Amino acid sequence: MMRRTLIALFLATLFAAAPPAGAESKDGWPTTPAGTMARGWVDAFSTSEVAMKEFNARNLAPKSLEKKGMEERVVAYRKLKEKYGKLMLGSVVKSEPNELTVKLIASDASSASWVFTVQKEAPYKLISVGMLEQRSHFGGFHH
Repeated sequence: MMRRTLIALFLATLFAAAPPAGAESKDGWPTTPAGTMARGWVDAFSTSEVAMKEFNARNLAPKSLEKKGMEERVVAYRKLKEKYGKLMLGSVVKSEPNELTVKLIASDASSASWVFTVQKEAPYKLISVGMLEQRSHFGGFHH
């Protein structure tokens, strides 16, 4: 009887600890492979160039690094960091296990949509990070 109770308790704890697919963490990031990777990228981006280099070295898919080497990524990081400062999650636009679109808020309170794509299978390395351009279609009043 005691053994059954312990097994039941263990199983209940095990399943309770794992969030359901598509769930959000306490700070709003999805608990998917893409959400986990995006959160790490934003944290590294907002911390420092050293943190960003370390993140990229650990988490970029080899094919992604072949397309754009580390030095080229550092140059791009510096430009983005100068323009946006620190980034933080504003909202989740679209969440799938391997692709996440979020609105990130910059230090100047501007926001932009970013897309994070990770591998479809473990180890879920980062394939790409892209920012969606916002275009103004304001051309005056239409009657």
